[in-house]
Amino acid sequence: MINRSSIPEIDYRYFDEIIIKNLGKDISSEISNLTMQQFASNTTMEAYST
Repeated sequence: MINRSSIPEIDYRYFDEIIIKNLGKDISSEISNLTMQQFASNTTMEAYST
């Protein structure tokens, strides 16, 4: 059984800020980094796009 109290809630305002600040640009690395910061157990990871 999954303990729902330990699952972080998604705050979409951070995604909205990234999208609005980067209209027309590739935001995949920013979204990946935000996702890792919010949900990964090791927050020192960063995604890089080439």
